[in-house]
Amino acid sequence: MDKIPKSDRAKLGLAIALLGIAAFFFYRFYQNQQEREPQVFFYDLSEGQLFVNAQSAVPPIVGLNDGEEDGVRAIVISADGKCSEEGRQVAYLEKYSPELKRQFESFRQRDVDGTPPVQTLSRSESKAHHFVKRVEDSKWHPINSPQGIGITEGWRVPGPGGQVPVVCVP
Repeated sequence: MDKIPKSDRAKLGLAIALLGIAAFFFYRFYQNQQEREPQVFFYDLSEGQLFVNAQSAVPPIVGLNDGEEDGVRAIVISADGKCSEEGRQVAYLEKYSPELKRQFESFRQRDVDGTPPVQTLSRSESKAHHFVKRVEDSKWHPINSPQGIGITEGWRVPGPGGQVPVVCVP
């Protein structure tokens, strides 16, 4: 190794440094290409503001400001089909009862570490524990009730130009 000329050692050092830099950028590129969990809109009831969270979050979740579980899923629509910030509006909000939320979270935990899930509600019973309301409403309604069906289907009316609103995602 002592017989290697200084110019060759410099070239070798430069090659190793460039290889390290290339490896770093490859790693950063790979990290950015990893699949990320889909995001959906949530609405902070106390703030009256939309925010984004993981689709797997089971509402109500902790909202934006005070550590309270006042973040509920928001179905956001756009009448013009563009989903621009100015054109978006909240069609309705969704949340689950504490019993159904606990059940959903236990199924997710089972997928993570194999913990046996807690299933206290059947699929048909769960509909009575899934609630919806419009932002301006004060009362939550079961999704399968006549009021709940009216809320979840009522936004699908064509607008002035005849275009049916579309659901927006973050």
